[in-house]
Amino acid sequence: MDFSAILASLQSNWRILAIIGVVMVGSLAYGFARMRKIKDDSAAFVQQHPDAAKVLLSSGSGVTSQQVQVLTVNDNPPQVFQKKTKYGVFLLPGENVLSVRYTYTRPGVMYKTVSKTYEDTIAVTSEANKSYTLSYDRKAEQFVFAETAE
Repeated sequence: MDFSAILASLQSNWRILAIIGVVMVGSLAYGFARMRKIKDDSAAFVQQHPDAAKVLLSSGSGVTSQQVQVLTVNDNPPQVFQKKTKYGVFLLPGENVLSVRYTYTRPGVMYKTVSKTYEDTIAVTSEANKSYTLSYDRKAEQFVFAETAE
């Protein structure tokens, strides 16, 4: 195919190219706005609760992917923060009841992917200004809440 044929194809399909461009720009704008909102909400929460503990949620991707989510904290939506490419939640000091979900996805034999999801409600105790991680141990089939050094 020569250059003039490519140019003619682009000229006849300019509407499709414009729609693709608008969708791409819109997606980028939404992503940046969402990141800014998470950052602003996190800053406001830390200003209100300077003694809040941070819990980093484990996740991973590649051939298999896994993700830990916190659905509720003490029956309220969690206050989320972002640290580089990882997400986490804030906890107030003391005992907190978390509704959590773990999803594990791997390539399948009969299907393209196979996903397993585990949900539970766990009680954890956090201390002021400490950092923790929340992960899932598939062998023991339980959530692991551990303190980390930051």
